Amino acid sequence: MEKESTPELDVTSGISEATTDGRAASTSTGDGAGPSSSLSTNGSQPAQLSEGAQASGKSGPHDLPLCLQLQARLKFSKSFEELSWDPYFESIISPLWPDRLVPSRSLPDTLTAFYLEVVEAVVKHGSGASYTDRQELMSTKLKKVGQIAFQRLLDGGELSYGTEEFSLWETLLGGTEDIVSPDESFQEYCAAYYLTSLLEDEEQSFRDHLEKIESVGVQKMISLLQFSCGLSERAANLILSHEMMHSEDKAAQILTMERSSTKLAFKLKHEGNLECEGLEELTALGSYLESNMKPPPTTLNVLRIKCKSLQDIKALAGILENSKGDFFKINIMCFLSDQGNEMLQLLEETLTTAERVLVSKRFTDRLCTCVTICIDDQSHYDARALSVCITGLSNHIWNIKVGGTSQADCCTLIDALQGCSLYSFSVCGVDMLSRVAALGSLVTLSLKQLTLSSCRLQDDDIDSLINILPAGHAFIYLDLSDNEFSLDAVKALIAHCRSFPYLCHVSLTGTGLNEDHIKQMLQQDLPQLERNNEIGLYSPFRYSSCDDIRGLKQRLQVSVVNPSHWLRIEYTLWDKGNEEAELLEKEIGKLDRWLQSRLELILIVGKLYHSTFDVERLAGSIGRISKQVERFVLNLLRHQEEIDATRILNALSGGYSLKRLEVLGVSLQGRVADIHPQVITPSMEGLSLRHCQLNDNDIESLISLLPAGHGLTELDIPFNNFSKEAMETLSTHLQSFPNLD
Repeated sequence: MEKESTPELDVTSGISEATTDGRAASTSTGDGAGPSSSLSTNGSQPAQLSEGAQASGKSGPHDLPLCLQLQARLKFSKSFEELSWDPYFESIISPLWPDRLVPSRSLPDTLTAFYLEVVEAVVKHGSGASYTDRQELMSTKLKKVGQIAFQRLLDGGELSYGTEEFSLWETLLGGTEDIVSPDESFQEYCAAYYLTSLLEDEEQSFRDHLEKIESVGVQKMISLLQFSCGLSERAANLILSHEMMHSEDKAAQILTMERSSTKLAFKLKHEGNLECEGLEELTALGSYLESNMKPPPTTLNVLRIKCKSLQDIKALAGILENSKGDFFKINIMCFLSDQGNEMLQLLEETLTTAERVLVSKRFTDRLCTCVTICIDDQSHYDARALSVCITGLSNHIWNIKVGGTSQADCCTLIDALQGCSLYSFSVCGVDMLSRVAALGSLVTLSLKQLTLSSCRLQDDDIDSLINILPAGHAFIYLDLSDNEFSLDAVKALIAHCRSFPYLCHVSLTGTGLNEDHIKQMLQQDLPQLERNNEIGLYSPFRYSSCDDIRGLKQRLQVSVVNPSHWLRIEYTLWDKGNEEAELLEKEIGKLDRWLQSRLELILIVGKLYHSTFDVERLAGSIGRISKQVERFVLNLLRHQEEIDATRILNALSGGYSLKRLEVLGVSLQGRVADIHPQVITPSMEGLSLRHCQLNDNDIESLISLLPAGHGLTELDIPFNNFSKEAMETLSTHLQSFPNLD
């Protein structure tokens, strides 16, 4: 849950006081007896935690080391990171203080669960009234505060409370002198508590409030909606079914994940790519992928994960081991915390197991994982442990990002990584003056990207860089921004970069030189930059001749500009169809398994003549090619005779796998019934039959070809001759297809 800022809401009794940023706090007077009260918002930063903890004067523990320890732990949890910035957070954590500081004790899965736990702890540890009475009292107070918060969220104004509502905080904090509210998220939680409580009396009132939320906009109210889903599955079902969510795919994913319900998995739009950050989203994704959906959850082309804690990696491990879905590509960004060594060990175990379990389901040696390790001054790890992890999983793509550490720690890491195969190495905000030569041990054939930004580099470091980057290296990316270089040093670097044939990007901004002049020098002296960016190294690669095919391996080996994307090849077969297809099959077969696992081949069968090709021979080559690559798309263009199209397609019915089939301008009138049902495989994602002269007589054959409940995400059949009645018949059949828009 991203917010532009994280204000703290400081509610105090008595006269207004200055806030921490020097502004006067606003004052409001309740309608009952009692002192006036004030509310202010301010932007305290993490560094103010210790100052706020010492000066707050609240009840509860004031152990500064423990407070800082808690802040460090929360930093690596997506749900609780914002709370760690609040100087007064210890006032809210107090009821749970002893348990939550134990490193082995995991935090709640969601922020909703945490606030529920806080309220339960207050009720449990209270004195005086019975547990039931206190629980009822707490519920009443939360509803009152929540009603005010809900209206203020709708109005977009500041949150303000009367004297009666302030007593909630007195209850929470045990009657302290100052009444303090935690960060804004608790206000949103209270509003959600009020909203979901409406379901106790009348569902229509809840629906009316959803209409108000829709008028404001889903994105502005996403935190409120997320808490509501976390508090009530019934509320989650109503929210996700509301028309305001129809165009909010990402928001729907967030809300469904907050609930972590397999029942609500059906509400999610099936997508080829998924992104998850933090334990709550990982936990919910696990529920989604383990749900008993028929058909099973969509195949995930790319799964992007951000892990900030040991618990995150544990959740990821469970997903990879138990999921019913298929993962072709996994991108993991791992931020090493104070449990860095444990995270690395578990990450290695997780990927090793995933390779064994997932690959056995589909393609041997085909799991493609890109791992980015992020290290900062809060990371506690052994550099040798990282080296062992990378060496043990050398078939994966490894990126290292270092920021804010000491020079000594960075150099220790560089020494430990000697000989490791890295795709990229990035250092930002670390003093690397006179230490560039040490990077030489990382410059292997696999290293394609190097970033040394804001590292206090000078001209002598340019000389060192030139010495460690050998001429002719397949380097593609170099970022030396925000350092101080002379014009002569920059000229020397650019001259050396001319020898990098596959270079795509050089950044020399913020060096103190005229940036327009530098840009002009790069354009004039490094012409390969423009060439490689336009046609050379970014997919899709479009080929149409035997000469193109013969250079395929060399081009692909240096083309991995973005490890998170597919390498897409579009090849058009023309009059030498058999020769070209067999050569393409041979050249793809020469690629290593890692490259094959990242290929999406779009094979376009163009204008072919009987005098130059044999259908069965061509179809055999196409079928074998489809098994060599991860994703295969077949596009049959116009000018082919009807029998040729069906013969080629039926040759692909023997266990081959099409991700997408496109037929354009090829007459299939009366021929759909001749297409073998196995051509439409369970993994097919898209089917396009455009300008194929289909009519009503082909509808029943098309329905028979498409099994009920298939996971197609796209069916495209325009420019054919269907009646309204025929389309209604087809639409009725397609209602069982869960992934079609």
